[in-house]
Formats: sequence, C-alpha cells, structure tokens
Amino acid sequence: MIRLFSTVLVGIATFIAWMSWQPPQLSPDPKPIRTSYEAAEFNQARWLVLTRPIVWKKAADALKLRLQDGGFKPITIQRRETISLHAFDDERTFSRREAAVKAMREWERLDVEATITLNNDRFGVSLGRFYLPEYATRMENKLNALGRPYRYSRKQMEIDVYRYTFAPARQRQAEKLWREIQATGLADPVLMTETRMQTMFKDALVLPD
Repeated sequence: MIRLFSTVLVGIATFIAWMSWQPPQLSPDPKPIRTSYEAAEFNQARWLVLTRPIVWKKAADALKLRLQDGGFKPITIQRRETISLHAFDDERTFSRREAAVKAMREWERLDVEATITLNNDRFGVSLGRFYLPEYATRMENKLNALGRPYRYSRKQMEIDVYRYTFAPARQRQAEKLWREIQATGLADPVLMTETRMQTMFKDALVLPD
C-alpha cells in the first residue's frame, strides 16, 4: 500500500513538472492543447526535447552544427508561422546620412546595437528587430531604463520558423538529454511527450540531415 501511494505521488509530481514546460505560443490566437494521462500511461510515454524557435536560417544552421559538434543528433523541424515582429527605432529621422550616423554612435555608446535605415529618402536608426516576445520585452526595459525617446512598432509576419528535436526516449533519458543540451548554453529547451509533439507540429516539415 505504501509503495503504491509513493508511486502515485511520483506520478503527480512528474505531471506538474511537465505542465510547467510550455513551448512559446507564436500564433496571434493560441489555443492551448491539454492532454490528460493516467499515472501508468504517463510514466510509459515517450518524451522529446525541443529547442526554442529560430527565425533566421543562418542562425538555425549554426545551431545545428553546434549541436552536431557536441555529439548530438538534431532533427530539423520547419514550419510557416505567423508571428509578431517587434521593432524599436530612434524616434527621429534625418535628411542627411551624417546626422543619422551621429545618432547611431550615441546609441552605441549606451551599449545599444544600432543600424542605419533608409525609408522614403529619410535616414533613421534601428535599435533592434525581435521575433520573440521575451527578447522584445528585454529591449523595451533596457530602453526605458536609459530614458531616451524611441519609437516602438509591431506587425504580423508569416515566416519560416526552425526548431530542433531529437530521437524520442523514456522520460529519464529525455530529462538527461535535456540537461546535457541546456549545459551547452542553449536557452530553455522544452521537454514534452511525443504525443503532444505530434499534435502541435503535425503540419510541420521534418527535414533530413
């Protein structure tokens, strides 16, 4: 009886830990997928490790090489997704490039990466473009702390998004793989069941190595 009670407690604790790992919802109207398991079914499910979304192809390719060099065997998942582009700019525009360059240097001295833009014969200074909301929030907080005026805009875009996953495994092996991948410096990989993965990414393209 005690052993059965302990098994149930372990199952419940594992379920709570699983529910805490939610992949980013990039759809403008996300619909959460909820899956319930009996304890025995849950413990025998196969699990997968999934990286966070990457929107730049070169960055995705670089990460794949990095993972392969680390001895991992990543599987590429590509999907078209509608996401928000968060844009930060100096609120000023300039008729002369020299003035824009001067403004760019001012931002750079404040440890803000800035680039020159040209739109309708007016020069501007971009302070960053971000697809992931957490990065956009981080930049917004940084700019607010600096106290300098800036302009923020957001628009919806449909682009190719890349993620990497790995061969499914039992929960303990998947958790071990998750720790190993996170130890490489990769930010917040996600751990989920194979069933949930197939449901969420049934329309994705799995690319060969």
